[in-house]
Amino acid sequence: MVKNSEFRLYPFIEKSLKDLGWDTKNPASGGRVYTQIEFYQHDNNLKQSLGQAAPENIVLISSDGGHRYWTIEAKEKHKDLEKAIGEAKDYAEKINSEFPNMARFATGVAGTDEE
Repeated sequence: MVKNSEFRLYPFIEKSLKDLGWDTKNPASGGRVYTQIEFYQHDNNLKQSLGQAAPENIVLISSDGGHRYWTIEAKEKHKDLEKAIGEAKDYAEKINSEFPNMARFATGVAGTDEE
């Protein structure tokens, strides 16, 4: 059985975010989307709340003169969609446990083009 990587979903996630109007560059470069561990050097709130954990993406959402977070988690098989959603929620809850109401959205993505 061939095992695909979650990494194969990155182009789909990036295209979907761009289609929604998001600047998918690293926020340290003027964009709005951290991919994997990019936030460790730039966002102490995320570093403190997530520790060694990292979702596929964290989108910064402008709010109240600052920003809030949207966590996105991916899984390689469509059958794992609920798991991806659950893990995205878990990341958001970790952030909110340290910084209440900072993670407002959580999204799971799963599957391949064929699925």
